[in-house]
Amino acid sequence: RRTWQQPIRDGRARHTSTTMSGGAAGDTSEFDAGTGSMPTPCVTPLGMDNVTFAVDSQGANALLRVTLAPNAVVVSESGAMVCHETSIQLEGKMHGGLKKAFGRSLLGGESFFQVRSTNNGQAPAQIVYAPRLPGDILVLKLDKEMPTVSIADSAFLASTTSVELGHKSQSLGKAVFGQGGVFVCNAKLAEGTTSGVVAIAAYGGLHSIELKDGAEYMVDNGHLVAWTCKYKIRKAAKSLISTAKTGEGFVCHCIGPGKVFFSSRNWEEFMKQVVKDAPSK
Repeated sequence: RRTWQQPIRDGRARHTSTTMSGGAAGDTSEFDAGTGSMPTPCVTPLGMDNVTFAVDSQGANALLRVTLAPNAVVVSESGAMVCHETSIQLEGKMHGGLKKAFGRSLLGGESFFQVRSTNNGQAPAQIVYAPRLPGDILVLKLDKEMPTVSIADSAFLASTTSVELGHKSQSLGKAVFGQGGVFVCNAKLAEGTTSGVVAIAAYGGLHSIELKDGAEYMVDNGHLVAWTCKYKIRKAAKSLISTAKTGEGFVCHCIGPGKVFFSSRNWEEFMKQVVKDAPSK
């Protein structure tokens, strides 16, 4: 195990790559924007509400392994379950009621029904989840420092019951050129709770950038997975002609304070390449 860290300069973005793996204690790693290379990190699995989240098989084949204490509950995206012990019972629920379930499904890009998995046994039991696309999983802690996080379409995987999944609106420009449409999925602490855990997933590797107050950073809209900061839609270059030449189109201009979580791969660009390389009839 090792720790690798560069000094953080004022106004610079702090990059963090976090993976929870294998149930063993490990290290986190960070690097300053524009310097060094990213090592492979590993941190202790995150537990809360008698529920422990850990990520196995880091990378394209990542799995989320959740350990439930007796009577503990975990909420997950519909269709994400891979396997579980027999003491765990699954139940489809309109989490948060009809209005919020409708908002998540039609407006936030998630399933109408979510799955509540309860350990009805007398001993801890495990359930395993997998994301829809091949790629990494990141486990986030929500607390007073980060009470809410906006999540791109289909990036939500699972959470503790203290996390409420809903939706929030964004501008027309963000809807057309940004992430998530007019409404985006939003995970926040439920009323009366002080902490929670939410797991997100994306195509490719998952990394994060922490922006200090006033710090700015550009992220391609096809790579944006989750964020806690403000962002605006900007051209990739100064002019539309230059933007067209770059092939990047519009990007997300993120403004601190807050965090940005992004993927190393773009699913839409990958599918375009698949179609382009597919043999003609």
